[in-house]
Order: sequence, then structure tokens, then C-alpha cells
Amino acid sequence: MGTRAADDRYQTMRRGQFALLVAAFGVLSGSACVPGAAAALPTPGPEPSPTQSPFDVQVQLKPAEARLDRDEQVVIQARFTRQRRGVSGAQLAAVVHYPSGDKTFTSEVTTFPDGRVDLAVPVAPAARGTSVKVDVLMTYQGQTFKRSAGFAVR
Repeated sequence: MGTRAADDRYQTMRRGQFALLVAAFGVLSGSACVPGAAAALPTPGPEPSPTQSPFDVQVQLKPAEARLDRDEQVVIQARFTRQRRGVSGAQLAAVVHYPSGDKTFTSEVTTFPDGRVDLAVPVAPAARGTSVKVDVLMTYQGQTFKRSAGFAVR
């Protein structure tokens, strides 16, 4: 008989826990209302911040200061990573903003397993004393990631 009484107490405790759980859920969801009282509307919270992409593009231009009489090209050295690990298969394109107009160059190969790829772009038609902005675009699985860099012409 002692077992039956323990089972009854256990069942009563479980029902009480279940009722408490249902009541708590009702309060949290706004569905449990006191008769005659209106349910509280949820208050808007702060706007969710956009999640940062796990992908990153690092860019280095060599030389950073090109000389017209010595350097015919500037090499864009790019590395494409996901969570700091190289990603292969990304396509590099560069939009070079020359004073005479924009020109787009695209690499013939995609990134290697270490995420690196280089692309040479001509210094000319930039003139001495100008700065040239370069938009580096890395396209991977239908998404394009952009970094900007530049070089000076001496």
C-alpha cells in the first residue's frame, strides 16, 4: 500500500508541474489572460543587426606606388577566406578607376586552395601624380564580395 500512496503523490506532483508549465507558457506567449483583461501586445525590440559574412577578402597591391618609367603593371594580390581559411574557386575581377575612365579586368584562374589569386593590371593610362582607386570583386557561389584599394603613380 505504501507504493500506491507514493505513486499518487508522484502523479499529483507531475500534474502540478505540468499545470505550472502550461501557465508559464501561456503567460510568456500572451495567450493566458485573466477574464476581462486584454492580452499584452509584444513590444518591438531592437532591430536585429545584420549578420557579418563569414567570408573575407584581403587585398594588397604591389607596388603600392607605381613609377611610370619603371613599372608597367600593378599586381593585385588577393586572398579569399572563410573563417580565416582559404577558399578555392572564387573568381577575381578588378574595376580600375583610371582618370580617363573605368576598366574591368578579370583573372583567368580562380582562387587556389589557399584562397590566393593574383591579377596584373596596367599602370597606364594613369598619369604621374595621380591616385588610382581599384575595386576588387571576389565572386563565389553567386555572391560577390568587394574590397577597395588603390595605388599612386609617381
